Amino acid sequence: MVDAIVHDNGGRNDVGLLALLTPQQNAVHEDSDFSERDDESMSRCGGTTQAANYQFTLAVSTPGEVNDCTTGVTGRPRIAPVEAQGPTDIIINEVEADNPKQDEQEFIELKNLGAMEKSLDQYTLVLYAGNRATPSAYNVIPLTGQTIGANGYFVIGSSQVPNADMNFAQAKNNLQNQIAGVALYYGKETPFNIGMPVTKINMVDAIAYTTRSSTLKGYKGQKLQNFMNLFVPGQTLIFEDPAHTKENESMSRCFFTDSFRSNSYQLLAATPGKLNACGYPPKSIDKVIIGG
Repeated sequence: MVDAIVHDNGGRNDVGLLALLTPQQNAVHEDSDFSERDDESMSRCGGTTQAANYQFTLAVSTPGEVNDCTTGVTGRPRIAPVEAQGPTDIIINEVEADNPKQDEQEFIELKNLGAMEKSLDQYTLVLYAGNRATPSAYNVIPLTGQTIGANGYFVIGSSQVPNADMNFAQAKNNLQNQIAGVALYYGKETPFNIGMPVTKINMVDAIAYTTRSSTLKGYKGQKLQNFMNLFVPGQTLIFEDPAHTKENESMSRCFFTDSFRSNSYQLLAATPGKLNACGYPPKSIDKVIIGG
Protein backbone atom coordinates (compact mmCIF):
# COMPACT_ATOMS: atom_id res chain seq x y z
CA MET A 1 0.00 0.00 0.00
CA VAL A 2 1.37 3.40 -0.95
CA ASP A 3 -1.54 5.63 0.07
CA ALA A 4 -5.02 5.47 1.64
CA ILE A 5 -7.93 7.56 2.85
CA VAL A 6 -10.73 6.43 5.17
CA HIS A 7 -13.99 8.35 4.93
CA ASP A 8 -17.58 8.31 6.12
CA ASN A 9 -20.76 10.16 5.20
CA GLY A 10 -22.50 10.49 8.53
CA GLY A 11 -21.94 7.27 10.45
CA ARG A 12 -19.47 6.50 13.18
CA ASN A 13 -15.78 5.91 12.52
CA ASP A 14 -14.98 2.35 11.42
CA VAL A 15 -12.36 1.74 14.08
CA GLY A 16 -11.14 -1.50 12.52
CA LEU A 17 -10.61 -0.01 9.07
CA LEU A 18 -8.92 3.07 10.50
CA ALA A 19 -6.53 0.90 12.50
CA LEU A 20 -5.60 -1.04 9.36
CA LEU A 21 -5.25 1.79 6.85
CA THR A 22 -4.69 5.07 8.71
CA PRO A 23 -3.75 4.26 12.33
CA GLN A 24 -4.45 6.79 15.09
CA GLN A 25 -6.49 9.05 12.81
CA ASN A 26 -10.14 9.96 12.30
CA ALA A 27 -12.09 9.40 9.11
CA VAL A 28 -12.68 12.21 6.63
CA HIS A 29 -16.34 13.26 6.80
CA GLU A 30 -18.14 13.99 3.53
CA ASP A 31 -21.74 15.14 3.82
CA SER A 32 -23.79 15.05 0.61
CA ASP A 33 -26.05 17.86 1.87
CA PHE A 34 -23.20 20.20 2.72
CA SER A 35 -23.36 22.27 -0.47
CA GLU A 36 -26.39 22.78 -2.67
CA ARG A 37 -24.47 24.83 -5.22
CA ASP A 38 -21.56 22.56 -6.14
CA ASP A 39 -20.63 18.91 -6.00
CA GLU A 40 -18.02 18.61 -3.28
CA SER A 41 -15.19 16.13 -2.96
CA MET A 42 -12.62 15.16 -0.36
CA SER A 43 -9.62 17.06 -1.71
CA ARG A 44 -6.03 16.87 -0.55
CA CYS A 45 -5.07 20.35 0.62
CA GLY A 46 -2.96 20.01 3.76
CA GLY A 47 0.20 18.37 2.39
CA THR A 48 1.51 15.32 0.60
CA THR A 49 1.95 12.83 3.45
CA GLN A 50 0.65 9.40 2.48
CA ALA A 51 -2.23 7.81 4.39
CA ALA A 52 -2.99 11.13 6.11
CA ASN A 53 -6.74 11.68 6.45
CA TYR A 54 -6.15 15.01 8.18
CA GLN A 55 -4.72 16.51 4.98
CA PHE A 56 -8.09 16.29 3.20
CA THR A 57 -10.85 18.87 3.29
CA LEU A 58 -14.22 19.31 1.57
CA ALA A 59 -13.86 21.38 -1.59
CA VAL A 60 -15.48 21.87 -4.97
CA SER A 61 -14.82 18.81 -7.14
CA THR A 62 -12.11 19.37 -9.76
CA PRO A 63 -11.41 16.02 -11.45
CA GLY A 64 -8.23 16.16 -13.52
CA GLU A 65 -7.48 19.71 -12.34
CA VAL A 66 -5.66 21.35 -9.44
CA ASN A 67 -7.62 20.88 -6.21
CA ASP A 68 -9.72 23.89 -5.24
CA CYS A 69 -8.08 24.38 -1.84
CA THR A 70 -8.69 28.12 -1.55
CA THR A 71 -12.47 28.21 -1.78
CA GLY A 72 -14.07 25.13 -0.27
CA VAL A 73 -17.59 23.97 -1.01
CA THR A 74 -19.13 27.42 -1.21
CA GLY A 75 -18.14 27.99 -4.84
CA ARG A 76 -15.90 30.11 -7.05
CA PRO A 77 -14.20 32.51 -7.68
CA ARG A 78 -10.92 31.89 -5.89
CA ILE A 79 -10.25 34.42 -3.14
CA ALA A 80 -6.93 35.23 -1.48
CA PRO A 81 -7.09 34.09 2.16
CA VAL A 82 -7.16 36.67 4.93
CA GLU A 83 -3.99 37.36 6.93
CA ALA A 84 -3.81 37.88 10.69
CA GLN A 85 -3.90 41.55 11.71
CA GLY A 86 -1.86 41.09 14.89
CA PRO A 87 0.10 38.51 16.92
CA THR A 88 -0.58 34.88 16.04
CA ASP A 89 0.55 33.11 19.22
CA ILE A 90 -3.02 32.92 20.57
CA ILE A 91 -5.35 30.91 18.33
CA ILE A 92 -8.83 29.42 18.34
CA ASN A 93 -8.21 25.77 19.16
CA GLU A 94 -11.60 24.13 19.70
CA VAL A 95 -15.26 25.12 19.38
CA GLU A 96 -18.30 23.18 20.59
CA ALA A 97 -21.44 24.86 19.24
CA ASP A 98 -24.06 22.13 19.45
CA ASN A 99 -24.84 19.69 22.27
CA PRO A 100 -27.51 17.05 22.53
CA LYS A 101 -30.80 18.49 23.85
CA GLN A 102 -30.22 21.79 25.66
CA ASP A 103 -26.87 23.20 24.41
CA GLU A 104 -25.61 23.51 27.98
CA GLN A 105 -21.99 22.49 27.26
CA GLU A 106 -20.98 24.89 24.50
CA PHE A 107 -17.50 26.36 24.65
CA ILE A 108 -14.69 28.13 22.81
CA GLU A 109 -11.12 27.15 23.62
CA LEU A 110 -8.06 29.29 22.93
CA LYS A 111 -4.49 27.99 22.88
CA ASN A 112 -1.27 29.81 23.71
CA LEU A 113 1.50 28.74 21.33
CA GLY A 114 4.09 30.67 23.32
CA ALA A 115 6.41 29.50 26.07
CA MET A 116 5.32 32.22 28.50
CA GLU A 117 2.09 33.10 30.27
CA LYS A 118 0.27 35.85 28.44
CA SER A 119 -2.30 38.46 29.34
CA LEU A 120 -5.52 38.43 27.33
CA ASP A 121 -6.29 42.08 28.10
CA GLN A 122 -6.03 43.09 24.44
CA TYR A 123 -8.13 40.20 23.11
CA THR A 124 -11.85 40.13 22.29
CA LEU A 125 -14.04 37.33 20.94
CA VAL A 126 -16.83 38.36 18.59
CA LEU A 127 -19.56 35.91 17.56
CA TYR A 128 -21.16 36.55 14.16
CA ALA A 129 -24.49 35.45 12.70
CA GLY A 130 -23.80 34.60 9.07
CA ASN A 131 -27.38 33.84 8.07
CA ARG A 132 -28.57 37.44 8.29
CA ALA A 133 -29.06 39.67 5.24
CA THR A 134 -26.02 41.60 6.51
CA PRO A 135 -23.86 39.30 8.68
CA SER A 136 -23.36 40.95 12.06
CA ALA A 137 -22.21 40.36 15.64
CA TYR A 138 -24.64 38.77 18.07
CA ASN A 139 -22.25 38.63 21.04
CA VAL A 140 -19.04 40.35 22.11
CA ILE A 141 -16.82 38.81 24.80
CA PRO A 142 -13.94 40.98 26.07
CA LEU A 143 -11.17 38.96 27.71
CA THR A 144 -9.88 41.85 29.83
CA GLY A 145 -8.29 40.71 33.11
CA GLN A 146 -7.76 37.14 31.95
CA THR A 147 -4.47 35.28 31.40
CA ILE A 148 -3.50 32.12 29.56
CA GLY A 149 -0.67 29.85 30.69
CA ALA A 150 2.45 28.98 28.74
CA ASN A 151 1.52 26.47 26.02
CA GLY A 152 -1.83 26.37 27.77
CA TYR A 153 -5.55 26.67 27.13
CA PHE A 154 -8.24 29.19 28.01
CA VAL A 155 -11.85 28.00 27.90
CA ILE A 156 -14.91 30.24 27.67
CA GLY A 157 -17.92 28.02 28.25
CA SER A 158 -21.28 27.37 29.81
CA SER A 159 -21.36 26.71 33.55
CA GLN A 160 -21.47 22.93 32.99
CA VAL A 161 -18.32 22.84 30.85
CA PRO A 162 -15.37 21.17 32.62
CA ASN A 163 -12.21 23.29 32.96
CA ALA A 164 -13.98 26.52 31.99
CA ASP A 165 -11.88 29.56 32.91
CA MET A 166 -14.68 31.98 32.12
CA ASN A 167 -18.43 31.47 31.75
CA PHE A 168 -20.79 32.72 29.08
CA ALA A 169 -23.41 35.17 30.30
CA GLN A 170 -26.18 32.62 29.69
CA ALA A 171 -26.41 29.05 30.95
CA LYS A 172 -27.20 27.65 27.48
CA ASN A 173 -27.70 28.50 23.80
CA ASN A 174 -24.74 30.87 23.57
CA LEU A 175 -23.41 29.76 20.17
CA GLN A 176 -25.62 29.82 17.10
CA ASN A 177 -26.39 26.52 15.40
CA GLN A 178 -26.97 28.02 11.98
CA ILE A 179 -24.34 29.58 9.73
CA ALA A 180 -22.11 31.52 12.11
CA GLY A 181 -18.57 32.56 12.90
CA VAL A 182 -16.22 32.96 15.85
CA ALA A 183 -13.52 35.63 15.53
CA LEU A 184 -10.62 36.57 17.80
CA TYR A 185 -9.34 40.15 17.76
CA TYR A 186 -6.25 41.82 19.23
CA GLY A 187 -6.33 45.49 20.13
CA LYS A 188 -8.89 48.02 21.31
CA GLU A 189 -8.67 50.53 18.43
CA THR A 190 -11.85 49.13 16.89
CA PRO A 191 -14.99 49.34 19.07
CA PHE A 192 -16.80 46.00 19.24
CA ASN A 193 -20.57 46.11 19.58
CA ILE A 194 -23.49 43.74 19.17
CA GLY A 195 -24.99 44.36 15.74
CA MET A 196 -21.77 45.57 14.13
CA PRO A 197 -20.97 44.24 10.64
CA VAL A 198 -18.03 41.91 10.04
CA THR A 199 -14.65 43.61 10.28
CA LYS A 200 -11.23 42.09 9.62
CA ILE A 201 -9.39 44.98 11.30
CA ASN A 202 -7.27 43.51 14.14
CA MET A 203 -8.69 40.01 13.48
CA VAL A 204 -6.07 37.37 14.36
CA ASP A 205 -8.06 34.14 13.92
CA ALA A 206 -11.57 33.01 12.94
CA ILE A 207 -13.63 30.02 11.88
CA ALA A 208 -16.99 29.84 10.11
CA TYR A 209 -19.28 26.89 10.80
CA THR A 210 -22.77 25.45 10.80
CA THR A 211 -24.29 22.61 12.78
CA ARG A 212 -27.36 22.26 10.57
CA SER A 213 -27.05 21.07 6.97
CA SER A 214 -30.74 21.96 6.59
CA THR A 215 -29.92 25.67 7.01
CA LEU A 216 -27.82 25.56 3.84
CA LYS A 217 -30.82 24.51 1.74
CA GLY A 218 -32.59 27.80 2.41
CA TYR A 219 -29.43 29.87 2.41
CA LYS A 220 -28.54 30.17 -1.24
CA GLY A 221 -25.03 29.74 -2.54
CA GLN A 222 -24.32 33.39 -3.31
CA LYS A 223 -25.40 34.58 0.14
CA LEU A 224 -23.21 31.95 1.77
CA GLN A 225 -20.32 32.91 -0.49
CA ASN A 226 -20.76 36.56 0.46
CA PHE A 227 -20.49 35.70 4.16
CA MET A 228 -17.40 33.57 3.60
CA ASN A 229 -15.77 36.32 1.52
CA LEU A 230 -16.48 38.86 4.25
CA PHE A 231 -15.42 36.68 7.15
CA VAL A 232 -12.82 34.06 6.17
CA PRO A 233 -12.14 34.43 2.43
CA GLY A 234 -10.60 31.40 0.81
CA GLN A 235 -11.68 29.01 3.55
CA THR A 236 -14.28 26.27 3.94
CA LEU A 237 -17.40 26.39 6.11
CA ILE A 238 -16.89 23.81 8.87
CA PHE A 239 -19.81 21.45 9.44
CA GLU A 240 -20.24 20.25 13.03
CA ASP A 241 -22.51 17.34 12.20
CA PRO A 242 -24.40 16.17 15.31
CA ALA A 243 -24.82 12.75 13.68
CA HIS A 244 -21.07 12.28 13.16
CA THR A 245 -20.67 10.38 16.43
CA LYS A 246 -22.89 9.41 19.35
CA GLU A 247 -20.59 11.34 21.67
CA ASN A 248 -20.53 15.11 22.17
CA GLU A 249 -18.14 16.24 19.42
CA SER A 250 -16.36 19.52 18.82
CA MET A 251 -14.51 21.25 15.99
CA SER A 252 -10.96 20.51 17.13
CA ARG A 253 -7.76 21.94 15.66
CA CYS A 254 -5.26 19.25 14.66
CA PHE A 255 -1.70 19.34 13.30
CA PHE A 256 -1.69 22.92 11.97
CA THR A 257 -1.46 26.16 13.97
CA ASP A 258 -1.98 28.63 11.13
CA SER A 259 -4.65 31.25 11.71
CA PHE A 260 -7.74 31.08 9.46
CA ARG A 261 -7.05 27.49 8.34
CA SER A 262 -10.36 25.62 8.25
CA ASN A 263 -8.87 22.31 7.13
CA SER A 264 -6.94 22.10 10.40
CA TYR A 265 -10.19 21.24 12.22
CA GLN A 266 -11.61 17.74 12.71
CA LEU A 267 -14.81 16.53 14.36
CA LEU A 268 -13.60 14.83 17.55
CA ALA A 269 -14.66 14.14 21.12
CA ALA A 270 -14.85 17.42 23.03
CA THR A 271 -11.83 18.04 25.31
CA PRO A 272 -12.18 21.51 26.89
CA GLY A 273 -8.97 22.63 28.56
CA LYS A 274 -7.07 19.54 27.44
CA LEU A 275 -5.06 18.28 24.48
CA ASN A 276 -7.34 17.79 21.48
CA ALA A 277 -8.17 14.17 20.67
CA CYS A 278 -6.36 14.22 17.33
CA GLY A 279 -4.99 11.17 15.62
CA TYR A 280 -1.38 11.33 14.54
CA PRO A 281 0.17 10.57 11.16
CA PRO A 282 1.98 7.20 10.97
CA LYS A 283 5.72 7.42 11.34
CA SER A 284 7.63 6.74 8.15
CA ILE A 285 10.60 4.40 8.05
CA ASP A 286 13.76 6.48 7.85
CA LYS A 287 16.42 3.79 8.25
CA VAL A 288 16.58 0.01 8.55
CA ILE A 289 19.59 -1.71 10.11
CA ILE A 290 19.87 -5.50 9.82
CA GLY A 291 22.25 -7.25 12.19
CA GLY A 292 25.11 -5.35 13.82
